[in-house]
Amino acid sequence: IIPTQATKTVKGHSVIFERKCQITGKEYKVKISVAEYDRWRLGEHIQEVLPHLTEDEREILITGYTPDEWDTIFED
Repeated sequence: IIPTQATKTVKGHSVIFERKCQITGKEYKVKISVAEYDRWRLGEHIQEVLPHLTEDEREILITGYTPDEWDTIFED
């Protein structure tokens, strides 16, 4: 599985990331504020800037992998 980055859209004061799983076809959408996005992109740790997101949601932003893709790639 080759990761694809989530599509990023800026609407008002929000940045919306959308990604479709290559395995299940499930659509994922993660919405954060522009301020949070700027803090993360300027080097702050994502888990500190976005503690309200799940680990899976943060992984989609970082690598583009959905939970099912991650499990398929790194299964034991």
